[in-house]
Amino acid sequence: MHASAAPENPVPAVEPHAADALAVLGRRLGPAFCIIDSTQNILCSSPGAEVDGLLKKARAQIARAVAAGEPMEILLDDDALLRIVPLRGAQPSTFAVVVEHLRSRGTLGTTAMRFGLTRRETDVLRLIVANHTNSEIARVLYIAECTVSDHVKNLFRKVGCSRRTELLTKLFLG
Repeated sequence: MHASAAPENPVPAVEPHAADALAVLGRRLGPAFCIIDSTQNILCSSPGAEVDGLLKKARAQIARAVAAGEPMEILLDDDALLRIVPLRGAQPSTFAVVVEHLRSRGTLGTTAMRFGLTRRETDVLRLIVANHTNSEIARVLYIAECTVSDHVKNLFRKVGCSRRTELLTKLFLG
């Protein structure tokens, strides 16, 4: 019996942090992206990506995502969604920022109509996409936090999801 020979053109190994970035980017073809460090310096970006202005607009929200070390989605001006994803691997404290342009998906209003959302559910959704917590939403809308929770549950039911990230994905990217 002969030992099997190694393939002539083996697939190169992917570093763990690069694999994370590829997983994020592989879901959709074409979004601009960059890799930033914990101080929001751009380490690299996709060719032709003009992300500087968007990063400046979302500086405070990106800082929260970086501090938390958790994935976050930030809606900017109803036409761009930033996905911030912490990368694990050789270079600590690095994050992928993927820019999804939403103009072709419609505005928040058309999305609300498509899913049959009430005016109040749309108000809650607008604050969810701005990355507000339930308690912050309650303060802004002058309603009880348990009422916000009920609206969020209704949003999940109408859209067919169970988490905020999934809600945003289905509403704007699905």
